Amino acid sequence: MKDREKYLIVKGICGLGNRLMTLANALEYSEKTGRKISVDWCDGMYAPLGCNAFTECFELKDFSWQKEVDTHRNSAVSFYPDVLKNLPDDFALGEYFHTDTVNKKDSKILEKVIHFGSGVAHTLLSEDYFKFYFVLWLRWELSKPYMNLKSHKLGGNKFCLGGDMPLARKEEVIIFGDFCPGYNKDYLKRHVFLREEIWEEIRRFSKFNSLDKGTIGLHVRCTDKSFDQDIDELFQIVKKFMQEHNLDKIFLATDQVSVIEKAKQKWGACLLLYDKFFPELEDGGIQGIHTWASEQTDGEIKLKLYHDAVVEMYLLAETEYLLYQGNSTYGMIGRDISRTNKCFDWQKMMP
Repeated sequence: MKDREKYLIVKGICGLGNRLMTLANALEYSEKTGRKISVDWCDGMYAPLGCNAFTECFELKDFSWQKEVDTHRNSAVSFYPDVLKNLPDDFALGEYFHTDTVNKKDSKILEKVIHFGSGVAHTLLSEDYFKFYFVLWLRWELSKPYMNLKSHKLGGNKFCLGGDMPLARKEEVIIFGDFCPGYNKDYLKRHVFLREEIWEEIRRFSKFNSLDKGTIGLHVRCTDKSFDQDIDELFQIVKKFMQEHNLDKIFLATDQVSVIEKAKQKWGACLLLYDKFFPELEDGGIQGIHTWASEQTDGEIKLKLYHDAVVEMYLLAETEYLLYQGNSTYGMIGRDISRTNKCFDWQKMMP
């Protein structure tokens, strides 16, 4: 008798970098377990709630992929978590699962301490230390019995983070979500592709500005993953780097208009920018562009911010050299999809 097909549904969590990391990890999991994958970014972060943001910009190639999101609750006989069989298609993880009692006493003071601690970790720790200490701490916390992700609904069960999901799970349909999982970048390069019209836009910009020749890409994130160094000091280091490597152009991707204004004063006509929409966000605040987008009611704004974030990420990957911000998963993905191995975490270059 033919075995019933098994599925893995990847749910979107947090920003673009984390989503692509989780997707790469899910692709590897699906390949190892023989599951057909479905990518569900219908949570309302980057598109109107119910609209799959993934297929607005991406597609999978050379992989067993089901483009339409379907929980298969009418055909499958087993689910993980079990409550999945009762959920609607295109549900968002945040609607049914949550970090149960991170703040057990619902204390406003404790909530501020938790946010402050997270912000300090993002700000002060660069890529290696951030992932080693902060992410491992988070996973240790989530492994505690009272911290497991649970369903808001009666009868819900525990939800295992994707990076910790056992390969031996037998259920026909499982959901997969995670935060900063370990992942193999080769799965992104082999199977995750931009839609042709978006890739053509990137090609035109890259060719017109010769990003692959004499150009350095610089990613600076100044909102939720800010840094304590002076921006002028960073620009001095970048300028010296450009002189040492005979680079005459700089492509800047940032989330703050103030950084662009200072860059214009520093590099003038040598500065390359992608024309994008900027929301007004607090410099060094806890809210990033993706969380701001999730709070908007205008679906077109969400899609515009998402489109621009994707384009800038892939433009960074087109430059001859790349200086990425190591405490940002967005910058790390830019490094991992880059056409060159000349990628450096600029936070490690700061005094």
